[in-house]
Order: sequence, then C-alpha cells, then structure tokens
Amino acid sequence: MYKVKFSARSFLRTNKNKDGTQTVGLRVTYLGKSKDYTLEIKLSSKDYKQIKKGTSIRIPNLILIKREIEDAGRRADSIFKELGSEFSFNRFEDKYFGTSEAKNGLKCVLDVINEYINTKANKLSTNLGYETLKNKIIQFQGNISIKELDEIYFEKFKSYLYKSGLSDNTVIIYLRYLKATIRHAQEKGYIKSFKVKVASARILKSRGYYLTEEQSNILFTYAPKCYYEERALDYFKMSIYMYGANMIDILSLKKQNISHSEIKFYRTKVNATSRNGQIKVGLSEELRTLIDKYREDNAQNDYLFPTLAGKASEKQRRNSVNSFSKNINKFLKKISYEIGLEVPITMYCARHTFSTFMLNNTKTKTTDLKELLGHSSIKSTEHYIHSLINREDITKSLKTLFKGEIKATMF
Repeated sequence: MYKVKFSARSFLRTNKNKDGTQTVGLRVTYLGKSKDYTLEIKLSSKDYKQIKKGTSIRIPNLILIKREIEDAGRRADSIFKELGSEFSFNRFEDKYFGTSEAKNGLKCVLDVINEYINTKANKLSTNLGYETLKNKIIQFQGNISIKELDEIYFEKFKSYLYKSGLSDNTVIIYLRYLKATIRHAQEKGYIKSFKVKVASARILKSRGYYLTEEQSNILFTYAPKCYYEERALDYFKMSIYMYGANMIDILSLKKQNISHSEIKFYRTKVNATSRNGQIKVGLSEELRTLIDKYREDNAQNDYLFPTLAGKASEKQRRNSVNSFSKNINKFLKKISYEIGLEVPITMYCARHTFSTFMLNNTKTKTTDLKELLGHSSIKSTEHYIHSLINREDITKSLKTLFKGEIKATMF
C-alpha cells in the first residue's frame, strides 16, 4: 500500500473547552505514522468550517487565524525539507516548537500568555488574538524562557512582523498583546521592569511621510534581494521622476502620452476635458530607461504598461491598480525595515518626498507645486505656469536629493 511520505494538515479536536470552542491541532504524518500537535488556537466548529471552506471571510480575527493555520502547515513542510532523510518526530518537535519546556524551573513565554488570558474575562475575539500571537512567537524564535523577553526581543519581534509583510494595523495588534503580556509578567515579578512603546495606527500611517536626503540615499543604494523588491524601488523612482505621480496615474499612461522629450497626462482625479491639471514631465534618459524596462510591447494594447491591458470596465481597472499597488507597497515596507526606516514607506511617500524637496530646496512656490502635482484646486490661470517652470531645472534640482551612485543611475 502506498504511503504518503510527509503531510501536515490541521484538524479540530472533538473535545470542547469550557467556553464551547474546540482546539485546533496539526496532524503530521510521515511514512504512514501520524502524530498530533496542539496549535494553541481555539475556534467554534462553525468558524473552523468557514475557514476550511475558503469562502470569503470578513471578520478580521478569523482572517488572522486562517493565516496562522496556513502558516503552521507551511512551517511544518519547510522543517521537513530541512531535515530531509534525518527526519524524526523528536527532531521535528525541536525545530517546530523550540524550547518546549521551561528551563531551570523558569516559565516560558507561552505559559505566561496562557496565565494572563486565564486571569482576564476577555472576549472570545481577544482570546483568539492572543492565540495567534502565540503562534507568531513560535514561528519567530520558539517558546523562549520568560527571562529572555526584554526590550531587544520586543524590537526584533516587531521587525520580524513587518518583514513578514503584515499591515501596520496587524503588527500593532500583535505588539499590544505582547505589551500586555510583558506588563503582566512584570507585575508577577517574572522579569525586570522596562517600558516598550507601541505606536498608534495614526502615527504609523505613511501618508504624509517623506524621506530626508539621508534616508533617500540609503533607500536608493539598497541592493534588492529579488525581482519584486527591484520593481518596487523602480516604481518609487518613477513616481519621483514624474513629479510624485500616483500609481493609478502611472499605470493609466497610454503610449500616446509619451513623446521623445516629455510625458503629458492628467491626474485621474481631474477632469480630462480641462487643461487645468495637465502635467508635463520632462523625459530624462533615466526615466525613459525605467519605462522601457516595464513597458508593454503588445501593439494591440494602448496602455504603456501591461497591468491594465484587457481591463474593459472601470471596476476592473481599479481592482487591478489596487492589487498591483498592494504588492508594490508590501515590498517597499519590507525594504524599509531592512534599511532601518522608522516608518514603512509606500508609493504615496514618493509624492510627499518630491513635494517637500521642491519646496525646501528649490525656488518653487506653493502655487507652482500645485501645478506640478496636478491638484484640482489650481486656479484657472495656473496652466500657464508650465511655460514659467523649466523642467530641466527641476531634474537638475532633484539630482541633489540623491548622492554617490545615484547620480549615475537615477538622475
């Protein structure tokens, strides 16, 4: 009889907990032999079935838990590949769970989380959040001793969450749960007293955030680790070259918008029947190189880039832009934490970086900047400003934003 060499699948234990939920387990099978492990996740039968069906889930905590269950399976597969022919359940457990028991009588982090949950009359949704936190801790460095939970661990764990591609708000939720656990451990005398800060979602938003000259140099001398990081950086550069153009404006460019010396386009938010809001960008050699790198070669496609090709309806185009932007921002955030930026950047940061630099480092006036950005509030006469602003001067000014290698590669 054929035996599956290795598999890892989640299941719901039949025994019910006091709150009516059931514990999710992970069944690992190797050469026909199986062993069950607890994932520290508790769900109702209804919620578990909804997760397994793969249908649309709108409850935030269930979305997180679904990801945790999927991550558990992927982590098990990864450990199996790592162990190879040396696989054994004992070795698997050491790799998967890390320190499974407290050392020298000390409590482990998961023990303290469980203890804290039991002392609070928390809502089910909150308890589910702590369950997902426990799985993230296991995936990070395993079930460490509580004595190892200090300021350095907290910062490294935060960096790990961001590098995992999680959204700002999701990271904040995890960190708040961990902060509450730390406070409980301090009150019990398990660890020394120290303070950790968890920024609010409002503070962590990258809208309105811009890069300084020093940060820009660090960002643009970063060596991408994969194609997606390289593409994210290229589109960020492209936005700055195009006077802070939004992603939807970049992807909506058509071949007719570009000539040998400039790009002309209207912001999507501005009525294209009006001259007000039309943007003319000087087509430098560096910008042309970036465009050629990603442009659409299909003669039947009018768009300059392939993302919106074949998207007939406005809804389809919006969905495509949102999906593409989400991927670009995901890798920009990863790069942000690789190079140590305090706030994760997004494409919108390029627009603010361009704007702030032009106001602070050139003779550009606010009214001129409105015209460059294509703001809808521009006055009726401001379309003449194009003749007053030398686009070559703008490109030369932007060169000072980046130093060293960037002078040769970007501007």
